[in-house]
Amino acid sequence: MPKRSGKFGVRKSKLELCVAAYQAHQIGRTVVIVATGAHPTSGYDAFFEQSPIDIFPPEFTLWHRAPTGPVLDVITPFSVSTHFAASEPVKKIIVHDSTGSHDVDVVAASEQVHDHVLAPRPAKKGKRKSAKPKASVLLAARSTLVDGCVQVWVKLKPILIAWSSASSVFPSDTLEPMWRKSPRGDKPYDPEGINALISSIQADSFFGTCSQAQGLTLGFFQTGGEIQTAGDLLNHLCPCGD
Repeated sequence: MPKRSGKFGVRKSKLELCVAAYQAHQIGRTVVIVATGAHPTSGYDAFFEQSPIDIFPPEFTLWHRAPTGPVLDVITPFSVSTHFAASEPVKKIIVHDSTGSHDVDVVAASEQVHDHVLAPRPAKKGKRKSAKPKASVLLAARSTLVDGCVQVWVKLKPILIAWSSASSVFPSDTLEPMWRKSPRGDKPYDPEGINALISSIQADSFFGTCSQAQGLTLGFFQTGGEIQTAGDLLNHLCPCGD
């Protein structure tokens, strides 16, 4: 039955910090954050608010508005999301809610999600293609395709998995520990592990004509070099997808 409160049987609108479980995925150059939780009754309106502080990655706060009218006295699940553009792999984002601040790990979306984003959409018969794509499509797809980072990650990920024998790989993973945990980890990362990775990349047909891949050397991967994580390697090879 609907639950009422207040003298006239309605609730006053009230803005409060909410609480939820959080996940964050990066799809190319777009980071998507999802909050999943529940409210004690129906009628709540949950939403993210981006911090006005000029930092990157941006921070977010999860709020909800309490119901303003009759509600059902049943536990009501909710799921809300927000997103932001990122020119490089993001490792963590911070979300604030009624229980404090939370560091949320950002993981790369699955290959199936990337394939779905990249898949060409067939044009409907008798209709001309729109001259101005929707903003959501521009943010989630076109912006990720400009420098080819999505295509590169789809090709690079299986190479890294085969090289390290890991079950999965994320941009935040550091390369040297990945090698040390592999069946060949008894051999030094520098130079054996690095050379094995370089050879695997340069032998792949996708990277065969890419100067960024063919120009890889030990120095890039050694201590102090610009490539220490899978994300660093992805950034270096992004031009290969142009």
